[in-house]
Amino acid sequence: MKQDEKYTSEKWERSQQIADKYRRRAAERGGESTGASRRVSGSGSSRSGVSRRTVRSGRSRRSGMRTLSFRDVIAGILADRRFLLVFGLALALLLIFFLTRIFAGPGGGKTPTTVAETTTEEETEEITTEEETEEPLGSYAESGKPAVALTFDDGPAPGTTDEILDILEQYNAHATFFMIGQNVSENPDAVKRMADLGCELGNHTWSHTRLTTMSASEREADFLKTNQAILEASGGTPVTVIRPPWGASDKEIRDELQIPIIIWNVDTLDWETKDADTTIQVVRDEVQGGDIVLMHDIHQPTVDAVREIVPMLIEEGYRLLTVSELYAYYGEELTLHLGHAYAEPQQISTVPETTTAPVPAETAAPVQNP
Repeated sequence: MKQDEKYTSEKWERSQQIADKYRRRAAERGGESTGASRRVSGSGSSRSGVSRRTVRSGRSRRSGMRTLSFRDVIAGILADRRFLLVFGLALALLLIFFLTRIFAGPGGGKTPTTVAETTTEEETEEITTEEETEEPLGSYAESGKPAVALTFDDGPAPGTTDEILDILEQYNAHATFFMIGQNVSENPDAVKRMADLGCELGNHTWSHTRLTTMSASEREADFLKTNQAILEASGGTPVTVIRPPWGASDKEIRDELQIPIIIWNVDTLDWETKDADTTIQVVRDEVQGGDIVLMHDIHQPTVDAVREIVPMLIEEGYRLLTVSELYAYYGEELTLHLGHAYAEPQQISTVPETTTAPVPAETAAPVQNP
């Protein structure tokens, strides 16, 4: 029996050793929980201890999770490359969106298109208006509409010349300005505006000196100097006509100039009366188709008169042209012939088929304008 008990005891110890061996291997493979099971199978106190340690371990792990700092969380997120890639892409798209909104203007992307369309419409309307008000020159024979040429001497002058240009621009009218060279050099912007509005540029000497008191060389130098000043101030528009001061010239002077000398046939005497109502009345009573009207753009009463004269003539059916346009409109030549110039355009008839030749300048009656 003792031998059997010894055998049995050894067998049991052997089986326990084998069991412990397998438990150790399982613990190595399964971790702490398997080791805890092995300790539990060993003794009750061991199981209790493992259980308490396991509970404390679990509480410790949960406590560690609760105390994880915000900085640690952010650091963990930033360590994730996929998150950084997605975040960078979203930031780039957001930046592109804001830049698009900024360059598109306050009204968004559709606003520029609307503005552009509105501007185009306004430009179209302006072009249409100009086409409606700007008549082609044509001829009197075709239209039957009379025309006159308003001419202004002695400018340009600060203020008054620009006011007259404002009136001409408002009514789409043209005029001819016979300018003094020294005034041109002092008021070049007015000369440039004349050219831009389609007005004609004329020479009236450098300092309003009577040509008959000057030598031939002095006259030549005077005209060349004035022509050059007008050319530069206008931006390249040349002088096409000349008006001698006081209308005083002779055959010698006309032979020298070889350029159309333009006098007048309606003298308003605005320089003498300096009264707007008188100037208006002269034009109302005397002007007919084909006339050249003399005024001076250096006097404020003349400006006041022109403000009424221009719309009055247009309402009466007249076209307001430059001197050169007037001659072309009535089919007359504005050139020199045999050493003399056309000087009395009143000979231009309002009925083309009955026109007579203009009177040469040497036969024109003397005039007394300043």
